[in-house]
Amino acid sequence: MNLEDFFEMRSRITDANVAQNGRPVKISLDNRTSKGHEILVPIALWPRYSQVYGSNSQRGEKHLVLESKRDRLRAVYDRFEEEAAEFRSAAVCEPGCAFCCTDMGRVDITTLEGLLIREQIGKLKRPQAAALTKALNRDIRKREKGLKNQCPFLQKNRRCLIYTSRPFSCRQLYSLKRCGEQGPTVHRQVVARARTAVAQLHAIDDTGYSGHMSYILHMLGSEKFRRVYHSGAFRPEEVMAFGESHQIVINRMMAGGKP
Repeated sequence: MNLEDFFEMRSRITDANVAQNGRPVKISLDNRTSKGHEILVPIALWPRYSQVYGSNSQRGEKHLVLESKRDRLRAVYDRFEEEAAEFRSAAVCEPGCAFCCTDMGRVDITTLEGLLIREQIGKLKRPQAAALTKALNRDIRKREKGLKNQCPFLQKNRRCLIYTSRPFSCRQLYSLKRCGEQGPTVHRQVVARARTAVAQLHAIDDTGYSGHMSYILHMLGSEKFRRVYHSGAFRPEEVMAFGESHQIVINRMMAGGKP
């Protein structure tokens, strides 16, 4: 393994005292190919490593910020479920009906929701994950042509593959009547609550973006994009071309903030 390969790995620092003792930094590799191995980074190269990956404290703080956002996101989910429960008790939806997964058009998610979905995908067995990747790419191609397509996460048994991590766009849906050409029938009060919840999700993910699920997952497939997002930086100019062509929106603008 050369040094350039090393810098592309996700690693964690096990000796944070380099600034005081001047010795090479001991790094414990924490990735699928080199788990448990260690490498010494020369002190002269430490500034470059630190700039790319940050110190333990910096990375810890960013991790806590991200975890806090996840907790707030789940709280929005839970609050909506509680507020909508009395209305949804009359819903005719049942496992396997799947109209919302085949005929509802766009399924918009935030970047933060995309991270949760990626984690769920990461738990799949390799053949299943490979098939899902093909389905997501196929969905992108169809959507880019303006064609509808069933959700890539809809299984043959018409159940959701990522049900526990499904985004709010899916969580808000229900119907008081069997869905047909007119789509689902919902209460106005629930629609109003859903709009409030969406605004809250945009505010929580204030350095992220929103758009159709396959597009956001495609963006998160870029290591560079993930690195910027995980760092807490906000660089919309780097995704402008893809964003404009795929109707990606900036969350902080949707939440009423400045771009």
